[in-house]
Parts: sequence; C-alpha cells; structure tokens
Amino acid sequence: MSLKEKLAALKTAAVQKMPPEALQVIQRARQRLEESGLAGKARKAGDRAPAFSLPDTSGNVHDLQAMLTRGPVVLVFFRGGW
Repeated sequence: MSLKEKLAALKTAAVQKMPPEALQVIQRARQRLEESGLAGKARKAGDRAPAFSLPDTSGNVHDLQAMLTRGPVVLVFFRGGW
C-alpha cells in the first residue's frame, strides 16, 4: 500500500469516527480557506524557504541557513491548540 493510499484510509477512518458537528466545522473551514485563495499561495514540497531565525519552545533560536550547512532540513509548523 502506498503512502497516498494509507493516508486516504486514515482520513476515511477518522471521518467515520468524527461527530457530524465536528466534521461540518472542518468542512466549513476548508471551504473558507479554498475561497480565500490562500491555499494557492502556500509553499509546496520542494519550494525554497526564505532565510529566517525562530525560537523553539525552549527559547533557543535556530537559523535556517546555519542548519542547511549541516544538511537537509525538514520544517514542521504546529498550528497550536484547537
């Protein structure tokens, strides 16, 4: 099973377990995002990120350019609590 197939199966299982009210909230939020046009402006896999420095949860500042000198970097952004 490919990763795409596994993700689709996980999504299907999650939707089946989700209360209808929660699913409606998610669907409305997705629709608003699509209508806003912001999704089309988002970075895609393989895009180059701009140079930046950001603190982690412990207050340590990390510089993208410095990390790239040590090898590839994977960026993960956590939206925060729902």
